[in-house]
Amino acid sequence: MNRLAGKALITGSSGFIGLHLATELKKFGWEIHGVSRTKNSSSEDILSSCHTIDIREYQLLYSVLEKVSPDVVFHLAGEFTGDFESMYETNVIGTQNLLEAILRKKKDVRILINGSAAEYGATLSEGKPILENEAIHPKSLYGLTKAAQGTLARFYAKKHDLKVICVRTFNLVGPGEQERLVCSSIAHQVVRVENGRANKIVVQSLLSARDFMDVRDAVRAYIQLIQKGELGKIYNVCSGKLVKIQTVLETLLGMAKVQPILAQDPNCENDMSQICGDAGALFKATGWNPAIPIEQSLNDLLEWVRKEYSTT
Repeated sequence: MNRLAGKALITGSSGFIGLHLATELKKFGWEIHGVSRTKNSSSEDILSSCHTIDIREYQLLYSVLEKVSPDVVFHLAGEFTGDFESMYETNVIGTQNLLEAILRKKKDVRILINGSAAEYGATLSEGKPILENEAIHPKSLYGLTKAAQGTLARFYAKKHDLKVICVRTFNLVGPGEQERLVCSSIAHQVVRVENGRANKIVVQSLLSARDFMDVRDAVRAYIQLIQKGELGKIYNVCSGKLVKIQTVLETLLGMAKVQPILAQDPNCENDMSQICGDAGALFKATGWNPAIPIEQSLNDLLEWVRKEYSTT
């Protein structure tokens, strides 16, 4: 990795990925500034400044760009749940606001747009590693808005010569992961059983498999891509390996201090899908490879959840 540090702006800096990215950038001497809807005390010692704004507010966002004048921008801010209008305004209009602000302020800023594997949706390559040129068929409103975000970013890159790199990030796991995501959901339930707050774990479909990768590996990939990636290109950020949800459950149960009762969620769908990415383009551009095994990621997640519960 190029150790020549500069000034970085992270949108969504108080989120799961944003905090890990800021921590990694700090190791190499970057001056880091954040944009977030909410404050997070965990980032206070890492960020040089944090601006509590909504990226849907163009003028506020432009004011931050003008004040910070970053060399690189990591655009991580996004909305995952809610109605279509809300997700569209944040994921698409918010991205347009950022690109317009950069266009107005400083065209030679390098910008990483964080997309999602949800853009692929139902592909013909299910179970096989998905390449970046795979046709996209989003199955969710979130995936639809992220696909629109990436298309918009590449349009701006081509029309206005903005230095944009797009990534499609697959399933991340690690300390700080939101409980709504499957690995964290199981980890939280394990800790509630350990603490006597529950006596069972409710699971959904265990037959599906996903491409899980440690969030700390992912942010290393982002940093290398924003320095070495080909402008205007899409890169999968993934491990290239399928892990069954059954394996995630068994691994976390093996780390549990008690053996909880398992119960099937009666409302869950019988999901047997297998979604895996191909990280060949990322490796070719940067030499990056994931370094943290899934077992360590799950252990670190579980220890983080235990610590969170010990303070509540």
